[in-house]
Formats: sequence, structure tokens, C-alpha cells
Amino acid sequence: MINLLANAVKFTPECGRIDIDISATSDTFLFSVSDTGIGIPDDVLPDIVLPFNRGRQNLHESKEGTGLGLAIVNSLVALHGGKIEIESVVGVGTRVCVWLPLGNSEAA
Repeated sequence: MINLLANAVKFTPECGRIDIDISATSDTFLFSVSDTGIGIPDDVLPDIVLPFNRGRQNLHESKEGTGLGLAIVNSLVALHGGKIEIESVVGVGTRVCVWLPLGNSEAA
């Protein structure tokens, strides 16, 4: 969740908005981070969770980072049997949802 919040803060302009939603059912935990940031272009979105992929950035704006945050989130979520979904519109914002299974998991 820290990586998702860090991205939201990094790419949301001053006076923007960041929302966190958390819910659970008997078998699933869901949390999402939504922002009113710069958004991610459609052609970049499918590969945004790959390591070192920073998407396309405004050439006039310097943002720190290696492009590993979403890759780490994606890997950790997958290791726990969950899934990640990213929705984004350039100039409107981004929403990242993470589903994690609850209950006993059988270790292999």
C-alpha cells in the first residue's frame, strides 16, 4: 500500500485528491488507491507493472523513482494469490485496486 500511496502523491498535483478505499468479504480483502493525478496513457498501461517501466513522463517535470514500485506491488500481490487492476485516464487520474484472498492458504 505504501508504494501505491507514494505513486499517488508523486503524480497528483497540489490541490489534487487521493482516496483510499478498504473493504472485505468473507474471503477477499480489497483496497484501492485513487488519485486525480496525471494519469497513465492507454498504450503504456498494459506494461506499467513491468520492472523499470516508468511510463511516459512530462519532459518538463522531473520525478524521482526507478519504476519498480508497481512491479513490486504486482509481484507481492501475485505471491499471495491476489490480483491487481489499474484504471487510468490521462489528465483525470488513476485507480489501483488490489484483491487479496482471506483465510487459510495452503503453502506448497
